[in-house]
Amino acid sequence: MEYLLPVHCVNHLFRCQENNCRRIVNYPVVNRAITSSVQENVLSEDLN
Repeated sequence: MEYLLPVHCVNHLFRCQENNCRRIVNYPVVNRAITSSVQENVLSEDLN
């Protein structure tokens, strides 16, 4: 298969994927923190 993208773009994409993989490992923790803070905001808005 022929690559239409220049080599440095492809390398950049691979590097981004590696970084994303590392981020995804932490994602559940971050996600939990976000959901809990969002829920707190919603609750405080409901009280007002």
